[in-house]
Amino acid sequence: MNDLLSVARDEIASGNVSDTRWDNHSNIHDIVDPVRSKEIFIEKIIKPLLQEFIGLSNSLYFHEVEVICDIVMMITSTMVGEKKNLIGEWAMGICQSTYIRNPEVAKRLVSLVISLTSAPNDLLVVQDMATQLLQVVGSEKAAPLFKSEAYTVINKSTSAAIANSILQFIKSIICDMDSVIEKLRACIAAQKEDPKVLALEFSLYARAEATALVLTPFLQMNLKGPQTEQFMRNAAKFFRCSAQILKFLIAPRVGKHILRSEYKNFEQATSSLYLALTDFTASKPGEQKVGLIELQNQLDVTERKELIQKVNELERESECNLELIAQLQEYRTGTILVIDALLRERKRSQGSGGEEGKGNDKNSSPEANSPEAAADDPGSPEVVGIDIQAKKRVKTDVAAEDDPDGPTESRTPG
Repeated sequence: MNDLLSVARDEIASGNVSDTRWDNHSNIHDIVDPVRSKEIFIEKIIKPLLQEFIGLSNSLYFHEVEVICDIVMMITSTMVGEKKNLIGEWAMGICQSTYIRNPEVAKRLVSLVISLTSAPNDLLVVQDMATQLLQVVGSEKAAPLFKSEAYTVINKSTSAAIANSILQFIKSIICDMDSVIEKLRACIAAQKEDPKVLALEFSLYARAEATALVLTPFLQMNLKGPQTEQFMRNAAKFFRCSAQILKFLIAPRVGKHILRSEYKNFEQATSSLYLALTDFTASKPGEQKVGLIELQNQLDVTERKELIQKVNELERESECNLELIAQLQEYRTGTILVIDALLRERKRSQGSGGEEGKGNDKNSSPEANSPEAAADDPGSPEVVGIDIQAKKRVKTDVAAEDDPDGPTESRTPG
């Protein structure tokens, strides 16, 4: 690697640099600058080499493409900001304009784009790719396409590998969210809510919202086997984090009123995903495994092995489904606590003051407490980010579960 980078240093020293995107300074102030050497090495050597091998990767040279992508990852690991994003845009152009059939090459290029795109734009890119992936994989409402028009790297041959890559990235994002939640929990408990802490919390809400928007297309895809299991595990971990985030809103806070507007987009995205996932978990087949086991004695050895694999797969999915249901219920409970806390706070604010309190008597009427009236009140849960109608359905679910004589249908699995 050092020998290769020395070529770039020689290029700089000789002044043989003509690309204005990479040489927009009036003079080269540091001939041996390592970052500059890496930029020139990528521009002069890696880019032409990768473009050439990509043209041949569908037949013979896909291993070489993987190695070159690994080299780019190594070189850019210490880069930050605009310089790194420029390389990411170049890799993005390849994914948008190059038709690639080899799954491993496609997966490596998509991973390269994601890693070279700075936050928060990385999740925006992934969300766009997930939307295109849905069109190629297909859903119950739409037949699959042969390839994506926006990202030709996403096609029938590569869709499974790219789906795995995106789900793996989302798993890492959720792990990062977990770490941030632990830091915020410690700061809030110690009442240390300086601007840096608030900025960290705002970024957590934004990342969680974007993650929910990435998971939503996967919910509609015709996923198979391990991908379904991976998606369900990610969704369960995401809602475990979301339940923890809800606790921040009802905890004793120094600047609670500042946080609510930032919280609104996160709450709307997660509520939408929550309602869709309750239907998803309820639709998982419960008797399918039993029916497959009954067929076991009627099959030959090869078919029996395939049947055992299918039963094991269903068992893993069932475990994931139970974990997902548990985390959805935890999120539902947190949402109810948030609603109750905000409504109590609203009543306290309306009941304070002499004549003002009397004037607020009208707000205690059913009409004043309706969702329509709440929408006009800047202090209402509806405005600060709580979707009253969705959460009313959640409360109805809880009441139905507690009342054995009540309705048996529920949007939320028990």
